[in-house]
Amino acid sequence: MSLFKFDFEFLKNRYDYELQRKEQLTTALTLPVAVLSIFGGAMLAMARSFSYSDTVVTWVFATVLTFDGVGLRSAHACGS
Repeated sequence: MSLFKFDFEFLKNRYDYELQRKEQLTTALTLPVAVLSIFGGAMLAMARSFSYSDTVVTWVFATVLTFDGVGLRSAHACGS
């Protein structure tokens, strides 16, 4: 006499539901991750190609770049 009877149809339905949910989440996150990667790459390219010769412009650029980095980091944190 078996104490436990598994309802395999129920387990299969739950598995299929969770698999579909995982696929939906993965699909929903693809575009935001790509956009954040593009913005991060653009920031890095600008920081590397910037001419840091003028002090005032350098401080303004560094400040804006810092705020952009913080914004990118917080956008990344919200997406995870």
